[in-house]
Amino acid sequence: MEDLQREFNKVNLFSLNMKNWQEEFLKAQDFLRDCEKKRVHIFHDSDADGIGAGLQLFHTLKRLKAKPTISTHAERDDILSKEAYEAANALSPQRVIIADVNPISNKTYDLFKEIFPDTPTLIIDHHHVEPYTDEVYVHGGELNNVEGADYCTAKIAYDICTSVLSTAQDFAWLAATGIIGDMNQEYFESVIRTALVQESFDPDQNVYSCELSVVNESIHCCEARDNQSLQNYLQDLQECETLKEAIKLGNPHPEIIEEFHNLVSYAETQVSDKVINWIDLDTQFGIAGWVADTVSIKHPETIFAIYHPDGDRYTMSLRNQSRKVHLGEISRKCSEAVGGSGGGHKPAAGAKVPKEQLTEFQQLVEQEVINRL
Repeated sequence: MEDLQREFNKVNLFSLNMKNWQEEFLKAQDFLRDCEKKRVHIFHDSDADGIGAGLQLFHTLKRLKAKPTISTHAERDDILSKEAYEAANALSPQRVIIADVNPISNKTYDLFKEIFPDTPTLIIDHHHVEPYTDEVYVHGGELNNVEGADYCTAKIAYDICTSVLSTAQDFAWLAATGIIGDMNQEYFESVIRTALVQESFDPDQNVYSCELSVVNESIHCCEARDNQSLQNYLQDLQECETLKEAIKLGNPHPEIIEEFHNLVSYAETQVSDKVINWIDLDTQFGIAGWVADTVSIKHPETIFAIYHPDGDRYTMSLRNQSRKVHLGEISRKCSEAVGGSGGGHKPAAGAKVPKEQLTEFQQLVEQEVINRL
């Protein structure tokens, strides 16, 4: 637990009640131990952090002789939907685990309790603190999504799993994948080094070009392609117990990698000294967030809002690596004001806004940023 306290100190959790967190952490350990020989269903987010957390839990449960099943959806609105709950319920789980998403934020908690009224549940998340009472709830952040959100879910899952089962350290590569996916490597470099050293890779490589990036790129591409592509890749990834095995899967969508590099090059030509760099991408794939991550890392002082058409709305990713303002709060406030939705972390946020409200949304965001600066 002292190691965890040191990790928390690194991410500046100036207002987190550690006593409560430790109590929930211990409950989570007991929850996993109690899963032995039981059917356990795992829901997790579709990005690298959610997948890294979900698969660590999956493998740890298997080693604990539980019977885990797992479901993922590329569209985040579908992850904790009625259809997802009903499909999982058909498997008659005796325990449920939810990682990197949560039913209160997704506005499906009442439905969850209706379908799983008496099923013991563990929720692991790092986005928003929610008022759960019946569930075991381990959270890495604090109210209003302050820097605690940087304690990504894959790292929380790693801490829980390795405290229950020492051999869960074998899956440090999954934790590292999630850490890199959520750009938390400056806080948890030791996990990334552990993952690379375990399989004799050079631990001093750039994290965005090392062997772990192969898995990250594959997740990005499959999530961007469609739900079936993501499901197919994750079924194969579930069978991998080492990073070397995962690398052998390769990337099933090289055409998306090619488009990604083209879009990054285009976005670079649009960088300016404006309050916000609004960049409209012409792409059929959902890779705006990936492009935004890559460009913002190169220009950490610049605020980016990279977006693309998505049916009757625009889906966008906002980034500001310098953390001058809280983009998650701004995105949530301004998107809801125009009939959309949004939210996220201080340096990274997302939003979905009706196409006809784009200009109004842009004006609101720019004014909000100016006010806060």
